[in-house]
Amino acid sequence: MIFAKSLEFMSSILAANLPQSDDVVAAFIRHACQALPEETELRAESARRLALLLGNDTRRLEGILRRIPND
Repeated sequence: MIFAKSLEFMSSILAANLPQSDDVVAAFIRHACQALPEETELRAESARRLALLLGNDTRRLEGILRRIPND
C-alpha cells in the first residue's frame, strides 16, 4: 500500500496536540493529492477521516480544511 493512501497516521499526529500538528496533516493531504491525482476521492476521504478524529472540534477541522485547496 502506498503510504500516501493510508490515513491511519493522522490520529497520532493530531493527538500529539503540538502547535504544528494541524499544519503537518494539511500539508500531507495537499501533497498527497498533488502526487496522486488519480486518487480523486483522497481529499474527500481525508476530510471524512478528519471529521471523525476531531469530533466536535469544528474550528480545528475548518482550519485544517482551509489549508487544503479544493482543486
